[in-house]
Amino acid sequence: MIVITGTGRSGTSFLAKLYAELGFNIAGKDEWWERSNAGVESQEVNNLLIEIMNDLAILAGGSRLFRLAATVGRRLVREIPRLDRLRRKFLGDRILLHDMDRFEQIVEKHRPRILEFADQYDVIKAPGFCRTLSVWAAAGAKIDVVLIALRKIDDVITSSEKAKFLRYKDRNMAYNHYAHLLGYLYSAIADYNLNAINVRFPDFLDSPEVLYQRLPFPSPIAQHAFLSTFHKVRTVKPG
Repeated sequence: MIVITGTGRSGTSFLAKLYAELGFNIAGKDEWWERSNAGVESQEVNNLLIEIMNDLAILAGGSRLFRLAATVGRRLVREIPRLDRLRRKFLGDRILLHDMDRFEQIVEKHRPRILEFADQYDVIKAPGFCRTLSVWAAAGAKIDVVLIALRKIDDVITSSEKAKFLRYKDRNMAYNHYAHLLGYLYSAIADYNLNAINVRFPDFLDSPEVLYQRLPFPSPIAQHAFLSTFHKVRTVKPG
């Protein structure tokens, strides 16, 4: 399986759309949201990633009492969806850390669905892998390559603001949030010895031949077929 990930607003949707147009079995291949000019994400996979992230998350310096309250809160949010708005308001500009004391428990909880999705698709794209890749790797998902779309963090923040995806009001905290995401991602790559390829957005939009040489494919793709598909996808300006 090829995992496509990044901070979000970093070219992941362009890459995923490229794989979808090339005919590979990618999760959420028919999903596209014109308003945010993004997509190719499976809602089922995203629901799983959100659940894993919720199980992992604690606030910086979170106490055991906070962890207990957070567990109860997560259950209530699942039962009463409108409480999710209150949860987001409570989080505000806070940075979320991972509860590593419960890591193995979280892996065991989600292992069956992780392996189901990993076996089902050749490619899965989701920014949520930044926080959850370690759980997928520990669960035994066969991850051949992690394809990471990198973008200058200030530009990620600006793009997220325009798309109304940014929950942080303080730009300084937003920067730290995205830096944390990349930190968790590269920690997972190091801890589980995963193969990783970095491509830089928007630079790769101007170098399709170089991108072709760098990208992994589930099966061989001729360069002329890749370039034709690239220019087809390129006509839609990515976010």
